[in-house]
Amino acid sequence: MTQNLLLVGCGKMGSALLGGYIRKGRAASTITAIEPNADMAAILRKDYGIEVVDSFEKLPSDYRFDIVQLSVKPQMMADVLPAYKEHCTKDTLFISIAAGKTIAFFEEHLGDEYAIVRVMPNLPALVNKGVTALYGNHNVSDKQKQVTQELFSAVGQAFWLEEENQMDSVTAVSGSGPAYVFHFFEALEQAALKLGLPEEMSKALAYSTIVGSAEMALDSDKSAGELREQVTSPKGTTEAGLNVLMAELPSLIQRTTEAAANRSKELAD
Repeated sequence: MTQNLLLVGCGKMGSALLGGYIRKGRAASTITAIEPNADMAAILRKDYGIEVVDSFEKLPSDYRFDIVQLSVKPQMMADVLPAYKEHCTKDTLFISIAAGKTIAFFEEHLGDEYAIVRVMPNLPALVNKGVTALYGNHNVSDKQKQVTQELFSAVGQAFWLEEENQMDSVTAVSGSGPAYVFHFFEALEQAALKLGLPEEMSKALAYSTIVGSAEMALDSDKSAGELREQVTSPKGTTEAGLNVLMAELPSLIQRTTEAAANRSKELAD
């Protein structure tokens, strides 16, 4: 029997996940969303055919949800959690995509009897190329792990973590990572412009080079380092460029991800 799913908040990431669930065959009739933004609510109804209400109070008092996916801002979480307990059973699975909010936080506000899974999806879920990290408390059953895996595999890859503190590292790498990549797109495009190439060509060269290289790396059985070496001829143009880039990039990326991971830890306080 298909389980009922409640989406609490359905903005950009929530709607991306919803789209994946629907494409993978989950029936729209099993999904309800709470979305206060009237324009977004109208889109959800039109595009996905799900039930949408604008507040918790509009939910039928006798309705019970098997899965509650929490997509609200982390600073709002403590205020919204307790109310949802009355629409749940002891077997309800809570899934949170709020950055920094720990399992202990949810157990404090919900009670420690519920199955709770923290997830960290990333923006490429919008194009079904996401990668999601998952971590659950000891109440999560094998069946609930399977359901969670199926949900997030609908928008890309999903991996279970062995320790909850790994979530901060995942946030720093894949959660924040798309912004790092977009900035590299910007930098390479700007470099092409400064070298005298036309604007349209600069963008095409930069973007297609990055996307094509990523696809090559994913399809290859060689490491990124081996692929880099294949492209780099001794005393050639690529080596000249890498001599500059490799002096800066590794330590810069390390500092970048450490800063993001530290911020993720701060959000838990």
